[in-house]
Amino acid sequence: MDTDDEDFFPASQVAMERADIQCGYPNFEANLPRPKSKGKYIQDDVHGIFRMDPLCVRIIDTPPFQRLRECHQLGLTHMIYPTANHKRFEHSLGVAHLAQQVGEKIWKDQGKRGDVDMDRNDIKCVTLAGLLHDVGHGPFSHVFDYEFLKLMGINNWYHEDMSCKILDLILDRYLCDSPQGADGTASVSDDDAKLIKRLIDRDRDNMELKADAKQGGDAGVANRRPYYDTRRFLFDIVANQRNSIDVDKFDYLARDSRAVGMKLGVDFKRIMQFSRVLDDQICFKQSEYHNIYQLFHGRMMMHRQVYTHKKAKSLEFMVVDALKAAEPVLKLTEKIYDPEQFILLNDTLITTIKQYGVWARPPFEEGSEEWDALKRAQGILQRVERRELYRHVNEILVPPEVLRHTNWHVPTAEEILACYRPQESSQPVNLNVDDVIVSKLCINYSMKDANPLDNVLFFTDFADDEPRHIMQQVASSLMPMNFQETTLRLYSRNRSPEVVTALQEALESWRKVYCNSGSLQTPFKPGRTSRRNSDAADTTGSLHGPPAQHTGSVRLLAAAAANRSNGGGEGGLQQPLRKRRRSLADEIEGAQGNAE
Repeated sequence: MDTDDEDFFPASQVAMERADIQCGYPNFEANLPRPKSKGKYIQDDVHGIFRMDPLCVRIIDTPPFQRLRECHQLGLTHMIYPTANHKRFEHSLGVAHLAQQVGEKIWKDQGKRGDVDMDRNDIKCVTLAGLLHDVGHGPFSHVFDYEFLKLMGINNWYHEDMSCKILDLILDRYLCDSPQGADGTASVSDDDAKLIKRLIDRDRDNMELKADAKQGGDAGVANRRPYYDTRRFLFDIVANQRNSIDVDKFDYLARDSRAVGMKLGVDFKRIMQFSRVLDDQICFKQSEYHNIYQLFHGRMMMHRQVYTHKKAKSLEFMVVDALKAAEPVLKLTEKIYDPEQFILLNDTLITTIKQYGVWARPPFEEGSEEWDALKRAQGILQRVERRELYRHVNEILVPPEVLRHTNWHVPTAEEILACYRPQESSQPVNLNVDDVIVSKLCINYSMKDANPLDNVLFFTDFADDEPRHIMQQVASSLMPMNFQETTLRLYSRNRSPEVVTALQEALESWRKVYCNSGSLQTPFKPGRTSRRNSDAADTTGSLHGPPAQHTGSVRLLAAAAANRSNGGGEGGLQQPLRKRRRSLADEIEGAQGNAE
């Protein structure tokens, strides 16, 4: 490779020199022979400098992939953590880089010697799977599929399926001019495309395996592709469903924690370095047990403190309400199945809604159903801009024994409001079901309530060819007993202090009846006033308790000061500190006697 075949670009400038061809701009050289594609060096703030080969660059140089520049990795979290502005574009580059590193390590250590059934083409497929694994994500990260689409009654849409459809779109439209690598790049065959899709979407892999077995039995599976019986370890690299240790997790935890300023106690490079393939799956040296535990613990902490931040969730609910209100205008649900329509959707939808009709007359009349829907959506987004977020009322930590031994279910808003009993000292508040949002959060170590380390195979040293499980009780007595917690959160679209207080009372009443052993995050205080009102009432400026508790002390200090001004005190600023404290105490005691 000649040195002038490589260009050096930061991630924000990768592969833009052929944008005029892709975007349809006039190019008089379009009919000339295509020049040899070049690889690119990427300057990344997480992994440093790494190289993307020409085939990856050609895929990066397509509108479907460039769309990821407009999709935040953490959805709306950047509105809570201002520095969390990274996009899925750089995350996808990082995952491709790590997938290539793992593939190269396995090839170098075991593939070359024939210890593992593998060839160089597998590295290419694994790298492309890492590059394209998130290309099918909708706007605002998981908010689109987990919240918005389910609210619209769509429960059978998955971003992995869309990633596979977009892969077909890229291959058929943007890489079809040189299907056999005529420009010097590697090609993607039909078998390669099938493998890449299965590496991205393990559910697709499982379904197609069952279909193959049904058609031709075990022989049918083996004859279709050799990866199904001897190369299952490839499926552990990008999207590992055995134990959830994969390069996707390595990159997003490192990148997300760096963006929000959190420190994770895990060394990702050690995990990759001290790994090898045994029994057709990736295993790890037993010395990395606690390091891998820190991987899952760090994931749990990121979910607790960042991904499910209570105000970030409030923002998500508001954007979902805005998207639902704007559905008659934007018709988003009609664009989620066709990849050519889907790639038009990104995080700029918020700007589209806010500015709809500003630069051109909308295609509907004022006062129409579409007009009213648009105004409702714009009103919600205006609240976001003014930081008038939905109020987090309170939350209940549901004990594990309640989940295991009862028929506990997530209550509806009606069930919680039915428990509202106004106190005798307060006026009843009219509560509206439409103002209430009930949210269930499950935070775990990536495998529900199981310890993911129980599914990891370890080896003693690199001469050891017999992988084994390490049980939790053998590894450490300091491991947690529960690996999942369930929290019930209540939000209010109405920010009125009276409504929020009434909802707090309703949630507390519901907890006593249906989840008595659960605990509220913030203990309920009857008649609690808003912070602004309490600050206004505290005229003493005290920071350590209600004003009534300090009134006597303030009066005594004032009396002592008056006594000192009348000559009763000899202390001055020049006296030693201990003597001044003793003098002040004597003055207060004297003031108490005078008061009596």
